[in-house]
Amino acid sequence: MPRPVVRALTGVLALTAAAAVLPLASPLPAAADSIVVGGQPAPVADSPWAVALSSRDRFGGARAGQ
Repeated sequence: MPRPVVRALTGVLALTAAAAVLPLASPLPAAADSIVVGGQPAPVADSPWAVALSSRDRFGGARAGQ
């Protein structure tokens, strides 16, 4: 194969490998039924105020403490 074709295939292979690995490096979404308080997961029932402060999806734009 001519050199330009090999370089192009190498670039495509490198981009494909990077695209395949990138989703594995990103953090996973948090569980919907727990929050992090003090660095450890805690059930929402233990700290409902934290959910009210942080969940725009559940409580909308007019949230307590904002």
